[in-house]
Amino acid sequence: MKEIRKKAPKVQAVEEPASAKAVSDRLRGLVGASGSGEGAAKGMPLIVYAVAAGLLLIVLAAVGWWLYQRQDFQALRLEEKGLQSLARADAGSTEAAKEAAGAFEQIVGGYSWTGSSERAAYYLAGLKARTGEADKAVELYQGIIRKSGGKGDLASLSQLGLGYALVSKGRMDEAIAAFESAGKDPRGIPDMALFEAARIRQGRGEREKALEGYKKIEAEYPQSAMIQAARQRIVALGGSIAETKEKKPSAPAEKN
Repeated sequence: MKEIRKKAPKVQAVEEPASAKAVSDRLRGLVGASGSGEGAAKGMPLIVYAVAAGLLLIVLAAVGWWLYQRQDFQALRLEEKGLQSLARADAGSTEAAKEAAGAFEQIVGGYSWTGSSERAAYYLAGLKARTGEADKAVELYQGIIRKSGGKGDLASLSQLGLGYALVSKGRMDEAIAAFESAGKDPRGIPDMALFEAARIRQGRGEREKALEGYKKIEAEYPQSAMIQAARQRIVALGGSIAETKEKKPSAPAEKN
């Protein structure tokens, strides 16, 4: 008997809608033509690698962010420890000053990318200036200014600190430049910076420039703690001080 073989029924292809067909064609272009060994060998791995790489980047970003947050927290803890030691150092403890310097140095050296780094460098510079390490203080202050582009929150205060450190080294021209730069930034203590620059100029016999500095304090910072000292120096240099108008007490209201 002859074996009867049934023919498989023909399946009619269902025409894809235009939008679906466009997507299908796009996918075929990525993975290769249907049934093409070349497409299977070359196209599919590219997609697999792309997806794997994307997932890996997400994981790495998450891990990186977690590590950053963890290290930022560690830096904050060190900063807190340093500030506590700094408060004791201000009360006269030399041992506490060493502890504070150690904490701040650890932040500057090991956590330079954290938010605590700039503040730690500023505190450390002040400690170095107080202990006679003016060169190190200058280096730290200049680093803060350079890193922030002169626009950071501590840039102006660092210019002021830099001025004092440079004075202790006898580098007066640079000190004047630092003080006058700090005197232009209202975020710091501009009146004090202007006074220090003018005081140096007065000591060097630069009368006109010294007067200019003192008068700027008088004009722009009339409520400054430096105002009386500035006016005394204006008079001593033969200048005239601006008249101050005292407010007269208002008359009591009449009762009906």
